[in-house]
Amino acid sequence: MMITQRAAVAATPDDFLLSPDGMLRLDAICINLIALDEAVKGLDKITRGELLPGYPEIYWSGVMKMRNKIAHHYFEMDAEVVFKTLKEDIPMMPPLCTA
Repeated sequence: MMITQRAAVAATPDDFLLSPDGMLRLDAICINLIALDEAVKGLDKITRGELLPGYPEIYWSGVMKMRNKIAHHYFEMDAEVVFKTLKEDIPMMPPLCTA
């Protein structure tokens, strides 16, 4: 998956902030997180609202909040929040959403 591949080089949130390459990766990851939310919304629509309830362990409203934060308040993004999302939340996503 592109998101985890781009994040693989980061051992800490600071790894995104301390180099131009890290900043580029953070930007790319944020764009992919926006795309992930759009894909989830599309899949939910296609399945007529049956996809998301099938995965109650996923904090779906958090996925949508992350997308809105990135898209509308990009300069307030916190690398620690993105890093935590990458390490803890993305691995929990259903394979259909992360392919």
